[in-house]
Amino acid sequence: MLLKNDNKALPLFPGEHTRVAVVGPHAVSQRALLGDFYEDAFCPGVTNRSQRAEGCVPQIGASLEQVLRASIGWKGEVRIEPGCDIESTNATGIAAAVAAAAWADVVVLAVGYDNKHIEHESSDHPNVTLPGL
Repeated sequence: MLLKNDNKALPLFPGEHTRVAVVGPHAVSQRALLGDFYEDAFCPGVTNRSQRAEGCVPQIGASLEQVLRASIGWKGEVRIEPGCDIESTNATGIAAAVAAAAWADVVVLAVGYDNKHIEHESSDHPNVTLPGL
């Protein structure tokens, strides 16, 4: 796990953080969060096996915004910017992600792999670098 809390930044207190940016391709991803087991993944209660699970996987950015909005009296703003796709070399969204990060009181960085294409059963990723940009 790559999480440190040396400066006591966590937990987030909505009264102290009025501008939150969720930045990175996993801020808006759904399918990629299912990993390599997508073929076996279905929404709970769905009997139609052709309906895949990405429809019931919440996005990280939207979920964080819902949690903050549910906090009593929080009137802040959340900006969600993917920046780029997980494996993309298209940089057109990077400026918006950087601007959101500069604007924010706190940034939640949502990056990682799309395990279906990069790492899966019997094929591990050989290093800890991130794909794409």
